Amino acid sequence: MADIALNEVSFRHGEQVVFDDVSFAVSDGELLTVIGPSGSGKTTLLRLLAGLEQPDRGSIMFDGEPVNDTPPGERNVAMAFQEAVLYPHWNITRNVGFPLRLRKLAPAEIKRRVDAEVRARSLQPVAAVMPRQLSEGQRHLAQIARAMVRVPVVFLMDEPLANIEPSHRQAMRHELKTIQRGYGVTTVYATNDPEEAMALGDRMAVLGEGVIQQIGPPMKVYDIPLNRFVAGFVGSPSMNFIEVTVTRGDGGFWLERAGLRVRAWMPDLERYVGRAVAIGVRPEDVVVEEGSRTVGIVSSIEELGAHRLVTMDVAGGQVVMRSQGAAAAPGSNLPLAFLKGHVFGGDGVALPGELGHSD
Repeated sequence: MADIALNEVSFRHGEQVVFDDVSFAVSDGELLTVIGPSGSGKTTLLRLLAGLEQPDRGSIMFDGEPVNDTPPGERNVAMAFQEAVLYPHWNITRNVGFPLRLRKLAPAEIKRRVDAEVRARSLQPVAAVMPRQLSEGQRHLAQIARAMVRVPVVFLMDEPLANIEPSHRQAMRHELKTIQRGYGVTTVYATNDPEEAMALGDRMAVLGEGVIQQIGPPMKVYDIPLNRFVAGFVGSPSMNFIEVTVTRGDGGFWLERAGLRVRAWMPDLERYVGRAVAIGVRPEDVVVEEGSRTVGIVSSIEELGAHRLVTMDVAGGQVVMRSQGAAAAPGSNLPLAFLKGHVFGGDGVALPGELGHSD
């Protein structure tokens, strides 16, 4: 297997800058999920790693060796796509064995490796079946089997679960992670689904505006976002943002807006006194607290089984609360507090510190 390093990679598509001096590394055997909005360059990144695109500047390294000039066929990189790309006129056994026939391996060796891969993916019952007769999930397993039978040093996946029915997606995520762990192959997995990225990745890279906004263990990125872009994109539902003004008083700083006053224990707020910042609070950190003077007026409720999402008007803005308590009727008032949250300065960067309870 291989470790991967991108060093100051830039790429343009016509006049559009897709990447600008992007640098990061993926360790041997690691599964890195890359998340970002549509059009952020996730697929282009995979194509650069596969050799299907060339960077305008910078280097791509496998195991410390540059591969910029290495043709795609010589990189030993396998890919899986959103659409399971299989040859429609071949059955699953022939599809899976195609990379080995290209290498002109001995027929006995091809059969041994294909049979083992088909068995590992539980595809024996459909081994003689044509792709059109398979479910979407089976087609994706066949695509993965064809990728893994060649024993690649790098595996690239481009939103492979996007077309899978929601009821089967969790099982497929488990299958993908089991496969990756079993082979220990270095994997870069692109998705625009925050839940999928967090469930699968050893680390997660957030891609946006031509750069890697943040990279790290999924829960660290979720709990300590570096900026408002990351905070708003990672999480479902996304983080609540409330625009407020910084004031000084009672021996500290306050974040205020008509109907809202929250203590902020943040040393960097002095330069923001009298200026606008944003409070960022996750839906699960918005709670009902009797006696609080911060009030939410319920506008809608979404029942989701084990919990519900309550959307409220708070100080002229909108806040979503994830609740497991008793439902409140639309139009009712709820006294609210924030268990924890972040403050983002005028430049969108998160400021270090903590929020106190609402006044």
